[in-house]
Formats: sequence, C-alpha cells, structure tokens
Amino acid sequence: SAIENGGRIVGIFGILDVRGERALPRKPPPADLTPRQHEVLLLLAQGFSTRQMAERLSLSHETVRNHIRALLGALQVNSRLGALVEGRRRGLID
Repeated sequence: SAIENGGRIVGIFGILDVRGERALPRKPPPADLTPRQHEVLLLLAQGFSTRQMAERLSLSHETVRNHIRALLGALQVNSRLGALVEGRRRGLID
C-alpha cells in the first residue's frame, strides 16, 4: 500500500505479485547476511508482508520481525524500503 502525503506518494510498502507465488532462488546467501536474512530480503523484494513471511516460513510474526530487524542492521539501513534499495545496490536482489 502507498503512503500518501498531500496527494503525493512518499513511500510504498511492497509490491505483491498476484499471479502466484514465485519460488525463491537457490543461490547461496552473500557473506554479510545469514541465509535467513537473505531469504527475508528476497521475500521483501517480492512484496511479502511480515504476516505473509511468517506463514511462508512457518515462523511466528515476532520471529520474522526480529529477522527483519537483523536484516536492516546488517545492511545498515532504517527501513524495509532502504533494505530493498541497498540490496539492489549490492546485487543481492534483482
């Protein structure tokens, strides 16, 4: 969903592919991320919400939130959008 401010979009939270669930790539995670952090980044890039990630990964909502928090720290960013930008800049996501 878009975050609007005075009629202009100032942020977007995810993009959902409504055509169906895509499989996650099976390439190894980058050295500076854990396998789970990399998996969470890939899901973020596919537009998954925290709740959707929890369901997909069979984890609790709180555990996924903790993985997202750790991912943000590892990428040295302050938001999910920042994680996507930094992940793309580093070539971690398409």
